[in-house]
Amino acid sequence: MPPPNFANRTLFHGDNLPFLRALNGESVQLIATDPPFNKGRDFQATPDSLAAGAKFQDRWSWADDVEDEWVDRIAAGWPHAMNVINGSRESYGGDMGAFLCFMAVRLIEMRRVLRNDGSIYLHCDPTASHYLKLLMDAIFGGKNFRNEIVWTYGQSARGAKAIASQFARNHDIVLFYGKSARRRFNRVNVVVRHPVDRLPSHIRMDGTGAFKTSPRGDYTDESVRRLEAEGRIHRTSNGNIRIKYPLQVENGFVLEPKAVGSSWTDIPDMMHAPRGERTGYPTQKPLALYERIVSASSDPGDFVLDPFAGCATTPIAAERLGRQWIAMDMWEGAYEIVRRRIEECCQSAGEANPQIHLETEPPERTDGAGKTAHDAA
Repeated sequence: MPPPNFANRTLFHGDNLPFLRALNGESVQLIATDPPFNKGRDFQATPDSLAAGAKFQDRWSWADDVEDEWVDRIAAGWPHAMNVINGSRESYGGDMGAFLCFMAVRLIEMRRVLRNDGSIYLHCDPTASHYLKLLMDAIFGGKNFRNEIVWTYGQSARGAKAIASQFARNHDIVLFYGKSARRRFNRVNVVVRHPVDRLPSHIRMDGTGAFKTSPRGDYTDESVRRLEAEGRIHRTSNGNIRIKYPLQVENGFVLEPKAVGSSWTDIPDMMHAPRGERTGYPTQKPLALYERIVSASSDPGDFVLDPFAGCATTPIAAERLGRQWIAMDMWEGAYEIVRRRIEECCQSAGEANPQIHLETEPPERTDGAGKTAHDAA
C-alpha cells in the first residue's frame, strides 16, 4: 500500500471534495467530523473572538446547491445512496435531498480514504440524523454500523427553549461506523466519584479499603485459594464467594472506573467549557468530546482526518493524544485559528515552533488515481 501523500499537520484550504478525491486510498485510521446539520439558518462567530469573521450558511436548495456531476456519480456507483436521497426529497423536501447529495459524494470519498480497520464518527443532530444514518448504511454498509451515540449536553432548557411547546432539545447524535469488521476499538472508561458516606450498594469498604465484587463464575478452587491469599475474596453473609476488585479512595471519595456506553452525559456544552478553550466559533464542540472519540478509535501515531475542521477541535484532540492529523476547511480564517490553537497546544507540551502546512491545491495521488470507491471495498 502506498504511503500517505500528505504530511502530518496539514490544513487543506478550500472545498473539501477535491482534496478528499486527491488523498491516497486507505490512508487514514479515523475520520471524526462535525459537518453542517441542515439547520436552515445562518451561523456567525462571536464578535471580537478568536474566530471573529467566521460564518456559514446552513441552508440547502436542490436547484442552487447540487451539481449534476454529484448526482451522476452517486447514481452510477451507489444506487442505494441515491434511493435515500430521492426518498428524502419526497418525504422531507428538496433541501434535505440537496444536503444529503452534498454529504453523499463526500462520504463516498471518506470511505475510500479510510483504512480497512478504520472508523468514522459523524456528528449531527435530530434535524437530519435519521436520514444520514440511512445514507451511511448505504455507503458504509448497515453491518458496519457500530453506535448511535447520544451526547446530552444539558439537563434543562435555556432561553426560548424553556417556553417552547415541546420538550427541550438538549442532545446531539454521533453516528459511529467501521469500514469493516476489522475496525479498531479501545475501551474508554470514565471515573465515577462516590462520597464514602453515601456509597451505592455494590461498593463496600472494610479494613483493606474500598472494593466492588463480582460472582465467582468459573474460578476453580485452586484459583479461589490463590485469590484469598491475595485478599481478593469476599464472603457474603450466606457464605457465597465473590471476587473483590479494589477501588481507589481519594479525598473522601471512592473512585469507580466505568466503561463508557452510547449515552454520553458527562461532557458539557461549550457554554460550560473552560474559558481558554472557547474560540467564539458558532458551532464549536468541546475538546473532551473529540478526545474521547480519538482515544476510542485510533492509536498514537495514527492519522486522523477532519474534512470539516471549523475551529480545529479534532486536530487539537489528535495533537494532544499523540496522533497525526490532516484537516480541511473553506473558511478564510481557518489556517490562522488552526495555527494559533496548535501552537498553544504544542507549546504547553514543550514544542516551541510546530510546523503546520497550508495547502490550497490537491496533492498528487500515488496509489493509482482513478480507482472507484468500490475498488477499496
